[in-house]
Amino acid sequence: MPFSEMEKMNLQAYYDAVQGGRNYMEDVINVQLRNAADRSPGGYAFFSVFDGHGGSEAAEFADKHLRREIERQEMFWSDDDDCVMDAIKTGFVSTHKLMMTAVGGFNDCYSLDFRISGTHNAVTRIDIDL
Repeated sequence: MPFSEMEKMNLQAYYDAVQGGRNYMEDVINVQLRNAADRSPGGYAFFSVFDGHGGSEAAEFADKHLRREIERQEMFWSDDDDCVMDAIKTGFVSTHKLMMTAVGGFNDCYSLDFRISGTHNAVTRIDIDL
């Protein structure tokens, strides 16, 4: 989204992450301002925090796939909050299924065993009228 459109939103976001005692960061934070003009007027802000457990693999996978899986749901573009919530739930389930399908390939790509890695996640969508 061009900066000029982001300025119109009058939205500021800040996040901070603490690595803790590990030698690597297991968590992923993603803040995106999305232009949804092809679906609805305005746009939306999508905030997600993926708390990694036993490694960063699951958090990184969820970060890569979750928003896309949620956006694929027609209900996500509804003005009805219950429909949006159902779309988010469906996106989570779809991402979980993708992750379970991909488990066999993770050991080739990451130093840690994906089978011991996990994540929990929180997402927020804020609609923005431009």
